[in-house]
Amino acid sequence: MSLADQIRTRREATSFSIAKLADRAGVSKAYIQQLETSEGKNPSADVLYRIAFALGTTMAALLEKELPE
Repeated sequence: MSLADQIRTRREATSFSIAKLADRAGVSKAYIQQLETSEGKNPSADVLYRIAFALGTTMAALLEKELPE
């Protein structure tokens, strides 16, 4: 699962709106929207940490990808 999908899935699982996640992570709503819709967007480690913390997860979990068998 891509980073965009991980963020969106975990945000929806916590019932956070984009605005609530943005507020908790200290970033703009537009930035969260870009992360959720753009495969090429790469946040800094600091921003990724704040998003993960706001979602109650880890950076590693957000970056986890399924390996092909």
